[in-house]
Amino acid sequence: MIHNFISRRLGRLRRLRRWLRPNPHEKHAQREYRKVLRKRFFRLRAIVLGISILVYLYSRAIRATQVLEYVGDAPTLAAYPKHEPPVIIVMWHDAIFAATIYAGRYFPWRGRTLHLLISGSEDTRVLRNFIRLYGFRYALGSSSHGGHSALRTLRGLLNSGKHIVITPDGPRGPRRKLKGGAIALAKMTGSPIVLCTSNDSRQWIARTWDQARISKPFARVRVAMSEPIYIDRATDTAEAETAVQQEMDRLYELVEQRNTLI
Repeated sequence: MIHNFISRRLGRLRRLRRWLRPNPHEKHAQREYRKVLRKRFFRLRAIVLGISILVYLYSRAIRATQVLEYVGDAPTLAAYPKHEPPVIIVMWHDAIFAATIYAGRYFPWRGRTLHLLISGSEDTRVLRNFIRLYGFRYALGSSSHGGHSALRTLRGLLNSGKHIVITPDGPRGPRRKLKGGAIALAKMTGSPIVLCTSNDSRQWIARTWDQARISKPFARVRVAMSEPIYIDRATDTAEAETAVQQEMDRLYELVEQRNTLI
């Protein structure tokens, strides 16, 4: 719904730009052109910021009504030693909302800020603001937009001791299918991969490619994590991707099965 709203606004702005494109020799028309675009741009930014704040306030309100439960045998990352290399947290794109709300409890580190890789497209503005409101940071890039640049940025963050979060099926899918970015990054840096998934007993399913899940009040949120997975440089990339995909599927089946029993 939010995605469609922003897309429509951006579409109107592009059509306005084409309609108002002036003759280069008409200085007055050029000034009017820039004035109208600037007004529309700041109005759109205000709307996006307002939506982001509303989503943030809603998430804080429902968090007080929900119950968080860890399932599986892997411990939470609260016990992860501080002297160990920073980790690459991998989760599916549809779990960003719940992950942002509970990231402080998933990963309660001190002195290390989480950085989430997000597509630089215009329709992720609400998500970027939402993440910043929770005190986290993001790096722009994706497999389809600036993939190599994003890998270099994430490598620099890991080398400086920052933990990062990757959604390997974004930004356009296919849904819940692993891409090779996380594996390549783990092999380059030596940082371990930690798989994380969650499921809510009560949730809305958005009509988007990833079927994003939005928590409802009074839901039971179940979270499952893997042990840190170290991938050696000599490991075959295809074999590593298959193993990680299978482990992600197993973790999601675990949280989904537990919620069906409620």
